[in-house]
Amino acid sequence: MNNRRKKLIMNFTAWAGVALVTACSDNSFQVSTYPLITDAVGVGPWQVITYDDELVMKDKVVLDGLAFKTRSEPVYINSKSQFVYRDGRAIRDYMGNRIYWNDQGFIINKNVQILPENVVFSLNGSPLPVGTPLKLRGYSQPVELASSIGDSNSNGAL
Repeated sequence: MNNRRKKLIMNFTAWAGVALVTACSDNSFQVSTYPLITDAVGVGPWQVITYDDELVMKDKVVLDGLAFKTRSEPVYINSKSQFVYRDGRAIRDYMGNRIYWNDQGFIINKNVQILPENVVFSLNGSPLPVGTPLKLRGYSQPVELASSIGDSNSNGAL
């Protein structure tokens, strides 16, 4: 078995294990539906990168003839706090739900389920390590908005 096929099988196995644990876990706290980014900060989209300026990617497995291939595209976030591709197409989780970044810093789907970042995104061809600090390229927060973060009256729910 070649290395590419082994990596694909390992990624799928890790994804299935995390999906099972996520589906069976009991979140004992309230997951926020408020967005991390709002319309008030600009139009976007902004590219999602690490603090080392590495691109965060979304991998897709596609069938090319008789072979499976992985295609990667850079990840962006729009002014509705939704993860998108550069052209505005929605990035979706493994069940086809649109995904968002909430004001608690979690990646969530439309059902307000937390998605581990290593299941959704990749970095340099490997799953994005859980807890990797991320930032937005080309984003600067206006000073007047800094005081309103966390104020639920200034944001709409996702």
